[in-house]
Amino acid sequence: NNNNNNNNNNKKNNNSNNNKKDSNLITLALTTLEKDMSLLDNLASLQPQLSGTEVSLLIGSVLASGMGPIVFPGTSVTEVLAPAAAAFTASITIGSEYIGKVAVADGKEIAA
Repeated sequence: NNNNNNNNNNKKNNNSNNNKKDSNLITLALTTLEKDMSLLDNLASLQPQLSGTEVSLLIGSVLASGMGPIVFPGTSVTEVLAPAAAAFTASITIGSEYIGKVAVADGKEIAA
């Protein structure tokens, strides 16, 4: 009986030690994962969201639609310029959003 009690106590102690080790390993893995995700987030935030070309095209679009009535007063060019600039801006926005969604999908794939 004493041997059976000792064996049961040893098993309980081993299970308790294994649970503590598992808990420590899980905590360590989650901490490492959190640090890695933070590093990836910091690296991604360093990259510009728009390229220099896109920024210059957007600025040009705003300037063209704003200066159109001054440069072409009373002509039909001003009626077309602002909607064309808006459509152009929307196309750049849609392209950037697509690139962003691809980057998020890549990040999720790497995380998995």
